[in-house]
Amino acid sequence: MDGAAANVEDSAVDIVQDLDRLKLLIVFDALLVEGNLGRAAEKLGKTPSAISRNLRQLREHYGQEVFYRTGKGMIPTPFAESLRLRIRALVSEANALLYPGPDKAASPGPLLHHPPLALNQWSEAGPDSTELARRLAVSARDADPVQRFAGYIAMIGNAAGQTRPMSQSEAEDAFGILLSGAIADAQVGAFLIALRSRGLMSQELAGFSRAARQHSQLPAIGNGPADLDWPAYLSPRAQGIPLFIHAARLVASAGYKVVLHGYDGGIVHQAFDHANLHVAPSTRALSSTNNVAFLPIGYFA
Repeated sequence: MDGAAANVEDSAVDIVQDLDRLKLLIVFDALLVEGNLGRAAEKLGKTPSAISRNLRQLREHYGQEVFYRTGKGMIPTPFAESLRLRIRALVSEANALLYPGPDKAASPGPLLHHPPLALNQWSEAGPDSTELARRLAVSARDADPVQRFAGYIAMIGNAAGQTRPMSQSEAEDAFGILLSGAIADAQVGAFLIALRSRGLMSQELAGFSRAARQHSQLPAIGNGPADLDWPAYLSPRAQGIPLFIHAARLVASAGYKVVLHGYDGGIVHQAFDHANLHVAPSTRALSSTNNVAFLPIGYFA
């Protein structure tokens, strides 16, 4: 009996701990949606200090950082971003299960295919957050590239709780459409402004890179003349010396071929000239014996 009682007690402790972890997912969801600790606390009816404590518990639970603190707010790490829609779907489904509408019978159906991107529904006239999420998903599958691109602009806008970052495949498709010249300048401007306001996510940058390589007829990543493809597009206002070229030289000294590419005549280009490092005149010249080289963007784009 004592052993059985102990097992029951242990099970009860596990349940309590699991409930606490589920609460952490609610906080995680609010932080992902709002991108701001104070706004997340307000949405959940908690104090910022309580949310800060929960954020620390999330870091401890996953054993890694889940957000980067920047001047633009809290930016999810790639790991956290990979969980965004799964957590959003879980929280949305939990709300539907706990508070079914009077005309909605409980159903064992699957989680929402297009979970709403907001924490709550707004009362203004027009489509609610669930309908907006569905429309975004539908527009991303439209056969017309102009319509798909319009959907991507709506998807990445800066309205907290109503938008989300693109996946890698979505970003690749969007940038491919942009490079094709099939869309109006106003759409290009809206797309770039939205990205500049929110900031790029890693999976979006990877998608853009794939689209750019395909547009410029460059080999796919891993199939070209270089083992390491290193973008080096520094701001014209950047000060100081690009010391990272020494890291590239170290990698090259280990027997790997490294290609950096960036602006013609920029600070990286000048650094290669001053260091007497190879500046490739074309993509074909990358197959030379030089293990580290710089390729100006004007030579291939």
